[in-house]
Amino acid sequence: MITRRDALRIAAAYSAARTAPFAVSPAEAAALLDQPATCDRGEDRPYVDDADFLDPVQFAEAIDGVDFRSVFENGAAVEMAAYKQALNDLIDRYPELRDPPGHDHPITRLDETALGMWCAAWMGGIRAGAAYEHLRLAMVTPRQVCTRCDAEGALVGGGSPYRLDDNGSNEQTCPDCAGRGTVPTPAPTLAVD
Repeated sequence: MITRRDALRIAAAYSAARTAPFAVSPAEAAALLDQPATCDRGEDRPYVDDADFLDPVQFAEAIDGVDFRSVFENGAAVEMAAYKQALNDLIDRYPELRDPPGHDHPITRLDETALGMWCAAWMGGIRAGAAYEHLRLAMVTPRQVCTRCDAEGALVGGGSPYRLDDNGSNEQTCPDCAGRGTVPTPAPTLAVD
């Protein structure tokens, strides 16, 4: 039996040296890592509709094995509506397709294949998004260069960050970074339209 700790060791061998902030304490992590690794969603896990999206463990457990639920269905709502309406137009034009006999009928296979392609594309997007977010987190540092003073910590010549504008008597501490040359990186924000 492979444990979660074993899976983490394998993943750590392939990951970068940077680490993400911990979501649980070291003691909680040790207890969780010693539990058996599972692949099935399990009946006790919440559905996406009921999960707390701010809790990374609940979200991961809910998204694992998700099926046609409202969050999933709304992933490409416009495209799904266009597909369903085009399929209905086809069935209206050829009424014999309304109740196809069995699962081997071409219209049934077409519908199942289109929905399978939709699911695969959606999951591909989720995987790509997760990879992009990991890359973004690896590149974002807790502090960034102050753009007002260009990391100088001071302004000269009426607000210029460049030393060539300094006449020796007009330097002032940058008010944005208080002379440090760096400012905290702003927290990310999510926008949903």
